[in-house]
Amino acid sequence: MITPTHDFRACARESIAYLRARLAFDLVMVTHVEGNDWIVLDVEATGYDVKAGDILKWDESFCIRMLDGRGPRVAPDARAVGAYRGAAIADRFEIGAYVGIPLVLENGHLFGTLCGLNRRTAGHELLAEQPTLELIGRLLSGVLQAELKAGRASRQAERYREEALSDVMTGLNNRRGWDLLLAAEDERCARYGYNAAVLVMDLDELKSINDTRGHAAGDELIRRAGSVLEAHARENDIIARLGGDEFGLIVAEADAGGLDLLTARYRQAFERAGIAVSIGAAVRDHKGGLREAWTQADALMYLHKRTEAMASAT
Repeated sequence: MITPTHDFRACARESIAYLRARLAFDLVMVTHVEGNDWIVLDVEATGYDVKAGDILKWDESFCIRMLDGRGPRVAPDARAVGAYRGAAIADRFEIGAYVGIPLVLENGHLFGTLCGLNRRTAGHELLAEQPTLELIGRLLSGVLQAELKAGRASRQAERYREEALSDVMTGLNNRRGWDLLLAAEDERCARYGYNAAVLVMDLDELKSINDTRGHAAGDELIRRAGSVLEAHARENDIIARLGGDEFGLIVAEADAGGLDLLTARYRQAFERAGIAVSIGAAVRDHKGGLREAWTQADALMYLHKRTEAMASAT
């Protein structure tokens, strides 16, 4: 009995197993490209020290050279191709034969590659396999695109379901909503190799305002802070009031390169609103996950708060 395969991960795994048996290659993998990170989503390998979750360097790969036309998608003898012979990955791994097919989304953006490596060279009959490889690449790209669309719709539906888990004062997610959405976004990052970042913000003056001007003024400060976050967050970002004077922000598909700019943008937005705030930020590590990024961002926020307090006291 044939069991239908619906999701990208299962399709990738079955494609890898099929191609490895058909081509008799030592390694076949499906990857995602994020900046210069070449992230191994799934792999079967013998004789190569590569496993799912590993991050290789995209600019050292054969695949980047294949994509810009410097080398073929099917190379029975990769050592005979100048662009491949000079690639840094050839210094790390023994590579005789190579196949590589791009996985492309409908907007034309590269998602990653279907890649095969073999320590020995192959015969010219390997060239006849290119139509099969191209077909599998198109099918994987189609499944991926459909799943990403469904994922976006699912995230939107999740947000509607989480309305009951919103903070009464600000209308943002409350701590329970944050926990659920954090877990869902972390699973998406792990599945597709995407990046994300967490920002934690703490209002520096809430206690003093409550003490000197009353809790109504403190509540108004909290609502204003929530409005600042809503005004500057992107559509897919997740905002929550974590409790008291602390807010959290999950920034979808963010990387370390833009995190400093993003943090500075929020600092400036709060400053323009006349709100004193301490901010900590951290990018999700592919091994530690979003919860670890949250812990790091929280620690950095408190470090910033202590540093500012010491500076004010001197």
